[in-house]
Amino acid sequence: MSNQTEWGFHQKELEAIQAVRRQHPNDIFVERRYINAMRDRTERPKVIEEYKARWAANPHSPLMAYLYGLMLLGHESTESIKLFNGALEKDPKFPWPHIPLRWVYSLPVFRDKTKADAHLKAFLDTCPTSFEGYEELSRADEDKEMIRMSAARLRAVLEKRDDADAIAAYQTLWALEFKATPPSEYEALRERTARDVVRIRALNLQE
Repeated sequence: MSNQTEWGFHQKELEAIQAVRRQHPNDIFVERRYINAMRDRTERPKVIEEYKARWAANPHSPLMAYLYGLMLLGHESTESIKLFNGALEKDPKFPWPHIPLRWVYSLPVFRDKTKADAHLKAFLDTCPTSFEGYEELSRADEDKEMIRMSAARLRAVLEKRDDADAIAAYQTLWALEFKATPPSEYEALRERTARDVVRIRALNLQE
């Protein structure tokens, strides 16, 4: 892909995101998509100022603190930590800061395994049906009992769903189950995985 073609693709993507932002202001998932699209672009400083202004206008909003903190991640992670912790102080049941705090406390400069693990567990406990926490867990070096319990919880969620997101999440489920299972029990796990594949293929045929 040429630089010109890549630039054009990103411009069209950004225009589409901006259109959705106008239709759904302050939607957390739309805002996160926008932040991810702008994080490495030359306009990043301007976007940081945008979120800083929105947070300053509403400093008691956990959402605004979270979004501003996301935009600062990587360049001003110390400030991001303050914003995320502030969001949790304002609303302990607001789950989303736990995931970036997990990321930050897994970085060499801020490494704190106790805090990283605690934030991941808090997110999983608060959002047992969200796939993000399980994806983080599949990449983590957690104790096998926590992985086993979380995998069982995720399986229960997936068995009740047949949408595309749920089907994609089976990859995460299988990764967790194999991490939690001793090699001597892999054969039974492979058989269960095979049954999952049969179920998934059947769902695809019905679409």
